[in-house]
Amino acid sequence: MAVLRRRATHNRLFDTMTALRRALRASLCYYQTLRHKVLSLIEGPRKASKSGAA
Repeated sequence: MAVLRRRATHNRLFDTMTALRRALRASLCYYQTLRHKVLSLIEGPRKASKSGAA
């Protein structure tokens, strides 16, 4: 969530909710093109915590 916030909305003021939605949608579409990066962000901490617990 923090990565999306930094890319889409960090330090920006949106005049309308439509503009905010467009920025969020554009960022989500961007991340859809980077599947491996998204998966590493989601799975990375889980793998580390599992290996640390074992």
